[in-house]
Amino acid sequence: MAFTYSVSTDRGKVRLFCYDIDSTEYVFEDDEIDVFLELNNDSIWLAAANACRVLAVRASDDAFAVKVSTALEIDKKQVSRRYLELAKEYEDKASKLEDGVWEFTDSFAISTSATGRDTSEYVKD
Repeated sequence: MAFTYSVSTDRGKVRLFCYDIDSTEYVFEDDEIDVFLELNNDSIWLAAANACRVLAVRASDDAFAVKVSTALEIDKKQVSRRYLELAKEYEDKASKLEDGVWEFTDSFAISTSATGRDTSEYVKD
């Protein structure tokens, strides 16, 4: 059984994204994280999405809800749902990267004269 965690590695990033970072109570072995990466062409986002789905299944095994009057409510079903939401978010990030879509704005300033003439300064590459 092996567990390593360093955010400078792809394995560590996958662990971070699915919050499997506690060396005393980890879920995935290093080899399992490596398989997620291998199956997803080394995409950390898709590997993390797969890991989150496994965690969702695992959490659903222990899911229960208890409500005692209005004073106490425990809903462990939300854990599984949250992992599935994370998986979807990570897949969306991966698809944007694959499509080459990057959201980027450095800064901009628009300046016009009193007559409406564009006097903005444009930076050329």
